[in-house]
Amino acid sequence: MLNDVPIDFYGKLQDQFSNPVSGAEITGSIIYDNGSSNGVREIKTVSDASGLFDLHGGSGESLSVVPRKEGYALASANAGFKYSHFYPEAQHVANPSQPVVIEMRKLQGAEKLIHFQSKAYLPLDGTPARFDLQTGKRVETGGDILIRIESSPVPNPADKYAWKATVQAVDGGLIQSGVEFEKMYAAPESGYEPEFVVGYQKDAQPWLNGFNGGFYLKSRGGGSYGKLGLGVNTDIVKNGAVFVMLNAYVNLAGSRNLELDPALVAEARP
Repeated sequence: MLNDVPIDFYGKLQDQFSNPVSGAEITGSIIYDNGSSNGVREIKTVSDASGLFDLHGGSGESLSVVPRKEGYALASANAGFKYSHFYPEAQHVANPSQPVVIEMRKLQGAEKLIHFQSKAYLPLDGTPARFDLQTGKRVETGGDILIRIESSPVPNPADKYAWKATVQAVDGGLIQSGVEFEKMYAAPESGYEPEFVVGYQKDAQPWLNGFNGGFYLKSRGGGSYGKLGLGVNTDIVKNGAVFVMLNAYVNLAGSRNLELDPALVAEARP
């Protein structure tokens, strides 16, 4: 059957320094739907001294791989694999000579972070809005990020109107992240750009009415590193302003460490 494919997987665990992660407990969750039954079946194994492991679990549609080891956290985004022939362009083909590398971050120890979260309406005419992520205030000068929104005052998704959002780091830069917000454990040392721009022209194909994404942030001349989650919905307009959601964690010590320990996180207060 197209949706009932033998599940074989070969993987290798390594940390952010490319060292093998041995002794990790690995759970493979197989989703199966063969026409007569469906559900989720789990198989387990342990990585060897070289970080290598393999999973074999009958047949199914897809496999998710979750490794666990004390002092480590899953960092890779590639932990789900399709086997079904219904997805030929994304079908995973197991190869014991080419194991899939899955990265786990070796935790270095959390540091004090400031957490900033806001649901705000920003002017849709391109007027800049600045935010101080350390104090939680919207400010006229300085701060950590500057956001400009240009969009329709009367949005109609059927019209596929033009809109643009520009995000700038104050005296620093941004890097768009390719992993989930929770897995952004450390800000990169380099590669920052002064601004990020996203938007669509009218009637563009494809077209979206907003943006959701995460960024690594450097601001204040490198005196502050953090991570920023940004959500923009240009269909939601109120009094000439567009709905924007912000979620950020900032390390005030000039360290790039963004590991979270709730006991070491303080909320930004206006």
